[in-house]
Amino acid sequence: MLSTLQSIKIVIKLITMKILGVDPGSRILGIALIDGKAIDLRVLKLDSKLNIFEKLKKIYDEISSIIREEKPDILAIENAFLAKNPHVAFVLGHVRSAVLIAALNLHTKIYEYNPTEVKKELTGYGRASKEQVKTMLEKILNIDMGDIPFDASDALAVAWCHSCIENRRIKNVQIQ
Repeated sequence: MLSTLQSIKIVIKLITMKILGVDPGSRILGIALIDGKAIDLRVLKLDSKLNIFEKLKKIYDEISSIIREEKPDILAIENAFLAKNPHVAFVLGHVRSAVLIAALNLHTKIYEYNPTEVKKELTGYGRASKEQVKTMLEKILNIDMGDIPFDASDALAVAWCHSCIENRRIKNVQIQ
């Protein structure tokens, strides 16, 4: 059983945890940072004229810059999914690798979540639409996401998913 002092340390760590959520994409990368009650949503739009190597470098550089500047405790990213087009899955694997290597190089813990796990965590249904996920985020966080692109709301969803799972994990540790 944990002492009261250990429990307090865990709760403080949870409250101050910074989570960087990433929704990988080959054209647009969704980025969300949750820092306590503050939420920062961004998208990295990649120029279609860039070749894949230039895009990967841009992704790596941008994620590295965000990690250096914001110093998140965690990077939460969606797992690769089975794409209908093998080329798309291949490219997304490269994109994820650029993000993951940036986090690893800067000693940031990484957690991966399946898209169905993220959707189920937020909506209770693993096959929820992007609109349903965005609507639930608005309700849960009491914010208006209006014209925010799905790439950014998906990044927020994966970060929020990690936050919820971590909250449950910490509560279970405290109860035992």
